[in-house]
Amino acid sequence: MLDGIWLFVIILILGFFLRMMWRGLPSNFLKTLLRIIAFIGIIIHELCHYGMCLLMGKRPESIKVSYREMKGSVRSDVGTFLQAFLIGLAPLLIMSYIAWFCLDIALFSSFLWYYRWLAGILVISILFAAGPSPADIRAITSRFSRNSKYAMFQILIVFLSGIIVYFLTSNLFIPVKFSFIYFIFIGVGYFFLKYLAMGVNLLAHLLTGNGGHRIPSRHGFRGSISTLKLKKKRKIGKIPATRDGVIDHISNDDTMIPQQQYGEDNPIDNIIGTIIKRGKRKRIKIEYGQW
Repeated sequence: MLDGIWLFVIILILGFFLRMMWRGLPSNFLKTLLRIIAFIGIIIHELCHYGMCLLMGKRPESIKVSYREMKGSVRSDVGTFLQAFLIGLAPLLIMSYIAWFCLDIALFSSFLWYYRWLAGILVISILFAAGPSPADIRAITSRFSRNSKYAMFQILIVFLSGIIVYFLTSNLFIPVKFSFIYFIFIGVGYFFLKYLAMGVNLLAHLLTGNGGHRIPSRHGFRGSISTLKLKKKRKIGKIPATRDGVIDHISNDDTMIPQQQYGEDNPIDNIIGTIIKRGKRKRIKIEYGQW
């Protein structure tokens, strides 16, 4: 399992030095060639964001790349901290294993020479773009600060799941290129422990009637997670106008879910607020800046 973590670290370090070397090159044919190779990595980077959004159940609204500015973006609804973490680091998690497979083809395979050259070029493009951008880091930290209690709960469950998987698989040998299987096991363990904690809390409520312990949820503390009473719907009130002057109404019980953009800077100067009604719920979607 630790082999996979070391793979991520090596990809980050090599990518950092490769980008520093490229920026220090004078404008010539080599720099232009590396720019084209790096742009291939940017496309893969954004596709990883897009695919992880779908895997996390968050439908992306757009995906854009620009060769002129050498950047891209994927705009998607924000979920929990763990979802934002996986979406933000999806390029590093996915592209690291792609780079390992391509390196194996380029150096240790019996493929034809042009396949090996293509694999080597793909490795270089991945090193350029596998690391998280500043916007990816901000997406993760902003989601943590939005609901830090539930984020800490998720981190604790992931940590416990990792410890369990580590000891259960300590005698199991899995090659580095397949070490992502460990992280799948951790994901399965996460859901098992999470719903186990919720089940124990519900059982405590049913046996004692005390409501059990207050387990943090994605919407913050709203009483015990085992509360069975339905809250009365509150009156609809006004939300403040955004900086573009958009005013609408939203139920006080509804959760305000902003939209997050991965892969590029997100200035807050041009916030555009819109409200989309889904069934009986209303949800705010906010677009940060302009692409």
